Amino acid sequence: MTFLTRDMLAENPPVLREEIVPVMWQDAAGAVHRAQVRVMELTVAEKTTFESQAGILAASSPNDEDVDQAARLIRQCLVIASARDESRQPIWTYDDIEYLSGLGSGLIEPIVNAASRLSNFTEKDLAELGKNSAATGDESSS
Repeated sequence: MTFLTRDMLAENPPVLREEIVPVMWQDAAGAVHRAQVRVMELTVAEKTTFESQAGILAASSPNDEDVDQAARLIRQCLVIASARDESRQPIWTYDDIEYLSGLGSGLIEPIVNAASRLSNFTEKDLAELGKNSAATGDESSS
């Protein structure tokens, strides 16, 4: 096996991995809806933005001492960063954090799981990021 070089990537640029995730939900009238979400692997820049946004939002949350709250925000940020529509445009923005908070986990969890897999996040990584974000929030409120 050869060692990776810059030229190797320049000559054969990698394609970001993606996964089509089926989602399903029931509305207030009882109708069942089905759709699919394109979940994209994050670029290094997108992963950095995700981690930054998650930390900022967790630190500024009303209950910034609650590690679970920080972890929930991180999961929502991961959905925002990786969920794309048919034309690969983001479905949600970071302004949609509260909206995503109200959606059922059965709808959102498949997206979180695919995003974690594609961008090499483990549950431990997300939990650790949540703890670090909450700790940052604690320090800023002192």
